[in-house]
Amino acid sequence: LETEVYNPQSVQSRKEEISSYYGAHRTEFIASHDLALLSLALFRDREAANGFRGALVRGTPWSNAVQQARSQNQPGSLIVVLDSVYYREATLYPAELWRVASTTPRQEPSFPIRTDDGFYILAVWRFTRRGDVADLRYVRDEIESRLAIARRQQVMDSLLVNLRSKHVVQILVSSVPLDTVNLKADE
Repeated sequence: LETEVYNPQSVQSRKEEISSYYGAHRTEFIASHDLALLSLALFRDREAANGFRGALVRGTPWSNAVQQARSQNQPGSLIVVLDSVYYREATLYPAELWRVASTTPRQEPSFPIRTDDGFYILAVWRFTRRGDVADLRYVRDEIESRLAIARRQQVMDSLLVNLRSKHVVQILVSSVPLDTVNLKADE
């Protein structure tokens, strides 16, 4: 079973397989929560956050703006950077970040958001409302898991068919004592 069914190849899926499965089963991937695909950067001071936001507004791609912020600002001014991560309201902390994420126009950087940790800049790439079809990127792991299970089931079925074709299968049912079976008709 380990070599035939539970091998590393059984969990690998091609992009085409994943896309095809998603297209055929879109209605199975309804978002149960609002979801935000966003990037965020946390700065110690407002000036550095404003400079970063300005670069984004001028059209600098997120990754390039991060590199510029790291090289131009004082060491340690840029504390945290996360790029293209899905969040729900319950997973985005502090809470004021969710309020901004749910109202910020898509693909525009937020104004600096003051928190106890420092100043955040958010870029919301996509926002999916509860009840809408979730993005392929969000459900990709689930699709890969489903495809792996289907491949493993196919291999297992073919192994069983092969085994049954080569050997006689007998199913022996032992008799059950009457006192262990209680069959009463409903009255």
